[in-house]
Amino acid sequence: MTVYRSSMHASSDDQPAGPAKAARALRILYIHPIGVFGGSSRSLLELISSLPADVVEPRVLTAAGNFAPMLCARGIEVITASGFSRFDNTLFSAYRGWRWLLLLRELYLLPGTLMAVWRAYRAWPDIDLIHVNEITAIPSWLLARRLFRKPVVMHVRSVLTASPASRRVRWIGRLLQSQCEQVIAIDETVRASLQDPARAMVVHNVFSTARAASDPQVEAMLNRISATALRVGFVGNFLEMKGILDLVEAVGLCVARGLDIQLIMVGGNTRHMTRSTAWLLRKARFARDVESGVSARVDALGISARVHTIGFTEAIGSVYRNIDVLCFPSHLDAVGRPVIEAAFYGKPSIVAITNPKPDTFVDGVTGLAVPAADVPALASAIERLARAPEQVQAMGRAALDLAQRNFDPEINARRVLDVYRRLQPR
Repeated sequence: MTVYRSSMHASSDDQPAGPAKAARALRILYIHPIGVFGGSSRSLLELISSLPADVVEPRVLTAAGNFAPMLCARGIEVITASGFSRFDNTLFSAYRGWRWLLLLRELYLLPGTLMAVWRAYRAWPDIDLIHVNEITAIPSWLLARRLFRKPVVMHVRSVLTASPASRRVRWIGRLLQSQCEQVIAIDETVRASLQDPARAMVVHNVFSTARAASDPQVEAMLNRISATALRVGFVGNFLEMKGILDLVEAVGLCVARGLDIQLIMVGGNTRHMTRSTAWLLRKARFARDVESGVSARVDALGISARVHTIGFTEAIGSVYRNIDVLCFPSHLDAVGRPVIEAAFYGKPSIVAITNPKPDTFVDGVTGLAVPAADVPALASAIERLARAPEQVQAMGRAALDLAQRNFDPEINARRVLDVYRRLQPR
C-alpha cells in the first residue's frame, strides 16, 4: 500500500486566518476500486478537475496502478491498496459458472482492501463525505461508512444485471437503500438497471476538450493517414466484451469490398500476462490475451497496413481530432464514455446497442446503432458512412450538440456539488 502526498495544494486549515475566515472546503473521500487509467478513472479525474478547488478537497482511495501517480501529479492525496476486493454484479463481469471462482481472488484481496480503508481513516479523519465511484466497491464502501460515519454518495457507472428474482440483485438494492444517502447514475440506461431507479438521479459524465492532452508524436503519426479514407477509431481496453475483435473482422470485410478504411486503435490489455498465465486464464475462461489475438487476426486478414495501434495515452485530444467516426461495438448494450468524448470533437459513433436512450445517443442522428456481436451489421454501418461523408459531418454536428447539452462539465459538476452541500453534516 502506498500513500501519495503532494505539496501543490496546501490544506485550507494551513492558510493564514483573515479577519473573517471562510468556511473550509469540503473534504471528500473518493473510493475508486480500479487502478488502471480507463473510462471510469478518466471520468473521476474529469469530475474532480471540474469542481472548484476552494470548495472541494479530494482524497482518493484506489487500487495500485498508473492512475494514482496521475492524481498525485495534480496535487491530490492518494492512498493505494495493492489490489481492491470487489463484488461484481454488472453486465460486464457478473458471477456465473466458472466465474464464481473469482470470489477467491476477492477474498484474497479483502484484508489489504480493509487495511487501506483503515489507513485512510487514520490519515484523513476529518472527511466530510464519502463518494464511491463504482458500485462494485462494496467491501470498502461498507467499512468506510462504518469508520467515518459520514453520508455516502454512490456513483453507479455500469449497467447491472436485470434479474429481479436474483438474491444478489435484491441484496445490492437493499444496500443502496440503507447504506447510502444518494445514488447517482451516469445515464438513463444505467439508472434503468437499478432495482429502484426512482431513487437515483442522473448526472452525466463530464468532459472538457480544454483539459484533453495532446501529443505531437501521436498527431504526426495520425496525420500520415490518408485524408480520403474513412478513419475509424476505437478507444478502450482490449477486452472481448468491448467488441474489439468484432471490429477487426468488420474492417476486414469492408476492405475486401474495396472500401478505403483505416482503423486507429487506442488501448491494449489491462495487464501484462506471461504465456503460461494467458494459457491458464484462457482455459478457465476468465480472460485471454486479446491484444495478441487482435494482432494475429489483423495479420491473417491482410490489413496490417490499414491498422494503427496506439497504446494507452493521455493524448486523447490528438486521437479524436484525427478520426472520422468512433466505433464502440461493446457487448454490454450501453453507450461508453468514448462515444461522449468523440462527440465533443464533432465525431459520430457506431454503437452496439439495442435500445439507446436519447440522453446519450440517437440512432440515425448522432450515429448508427448495430446489434452486439454482429460483424456483418457492423461492417454495413461502416460501409454506409464510408460512402456518405456528408452524413458523417451531419451526424457529427448532432453529436456535438447533444454532448454540449448533457455533458457540460460546469453544469454537471455543479449538480454533484449541490448533492455534497445538501448532505454535508452540520
